[in-house]
Amino acid sequence: MDEVRKFHQTGLMEPLEETAAAFEDGGTPWPISYAFMPEELRGILECCGAKNINLSGPGALSRSIPREVLRNIFSDEGAKRDFLNFCYEYDSSLYVAGMGKDNIVAIADV
Repeated sequence: MDEVRKFHQTGLMEPLEETAAAFEDGGTPWPISYAFMPEELRGILECCGAKNINLSGPGALSRSIPREVLRNIFSDEGAKRDFLNFCYEYDSSLYVAGMGKDNIVAIADV
């Protein structure tokens, strides 16, 4: 739990010393070793001139539903379409974007 708490507080998956050293040596440790919060990523993209930014945490909703229920939903084309449309809406909420397992997908105009 100590490592989990450190990750939650710092966003770093590796010790800061290792991450900084890799970066200084020309490596790019981010994003593979750094977890962006949704608003943090949005701010970085805005600073770089990106417009119409949309963030999503793909799979946040579907991973919270029991497999049997998902099987039933996906066996009916209408229910499947409605569910996937709602997943897109739900997973795009900033309140759940960070729950998209390991990733946040960002789409923007540059």
